[in-house]
Amino acid sequence: MPGWIQHLSFGGLTEPSDKWLLQAKECERIFNRFHKTQINKDPYITKRIVNSIKKRSDLPEEIIKAFVLQRIYIKIKWLNVMKFTKLLSNNIPWINGVSKIIITE
Repeated sequence: MPGWIQHLSFGGLTEPSDKWLLQAKECERIFNRFHKTQINKDPYITKRIVNSIKKRSDLPEEIIKAFVLQRIYIKIKWLNVMKFTKLLSNNIPWINGVSKIIITE
């Protein structure tokens, strides 16, 4: 683990073990295998991801489920931001590389 945690910590942060870090990376890999670039809308997808991670991890099921649900929320938010950004970039009039839209508070 890089020294960033040690830099930030004044004795209150817990540094993840190498085993925990490997498990987290494996959970992320499995999640991405199921969802790829979009949200997989197949039935029982959350349960299927949880079961797949459970087979490869000794983490409690509640922790795995919390991870999967949180990752789904994050992925949906990211996809919405990307969709909004694309929509904005397609609909903003540009003159010589400068947007004509002025945003005021």
